[in-house]
Amino acid sequence: LGESARCGECIREAPVFTQARAVLRYDDASAPLIHKLKYADHTALAVPCGAWLARLVSGLDEKPEAVVAVPMPYLRQVRRRYN
Repeated sequence: LGESARCGECIREAPVFTQARAVLRYDDASAPLIHKLKYADHTALAVPCGAWLARLVSGLDEKPEAVVAVPMPYLRQVRRRYN
């Protein structure tokens, strides 16, 4: 839909941040990788994902003030051991 597209939630109440980026688009190609990292304990995949994130951030005109994980319920994080 383009860079100016906003979801219904953001239209109703604007977020406190001005930009958001993701390392991967969740689709048929990235889903197996993401599922291995999230559900099959393949934590070694965090290394290339971190490198992709670093490359993404280095290409931005304005450097981010923060890099944050998507929050998850406490018990799920305890079972997974990481977020």
